Amino acid sequence: LSSCCITPDGSTVVMGSWDNAVYVYSIQQGRILGEGIEHEDAVSSVALGERRVVSGSWDGSVKIWDLRESQLNPTPILDLNDHDHPVQCVCIDPNARVACSASQDGVVLVWDVRTGKNQRKIKAHKREVTGISLSNTGYDV
Repeated sequence: LSSCCITPDGSTVVMGSWDNAVYVYSIQQGRILGEGIEHEDAVSSVALGERRVVSGSWDGSVKIWDLRESQLNPTPILDLNDHDHPVQCVCIDPNARVACSASQDGVVLVWDVRTGKNQRKIKAHKREVTGISLSNTGYDV
């Protein structure tokens, strides 16, 4: 595994994996409930928002997945491909309106989760960005 996060109720873990997949694991049932294998390289980061999972990959893509009742739709609802370098980290606001992704070249992209449009490109650093988060309002990176 490369990354993981837990749902607010503590019942489910969403995991990114070196085998290019996103997994949803039930803690109570002790088993994988679903998986999405849509990335072409390792999943470097995953994050959770309201009924949404965002995943970033070394293939340079960011995917938004639908998560309902601990079930992952195996096909992403959005496939975002504006990064020119591997994605290192992702985040999403709790209401799943805004997501951010950061890549090895220091670029941070801000996404509108409802439309899939890139809202902002920030040349944050000269080198890779390895961690990112949003403010409680979901508008400040």
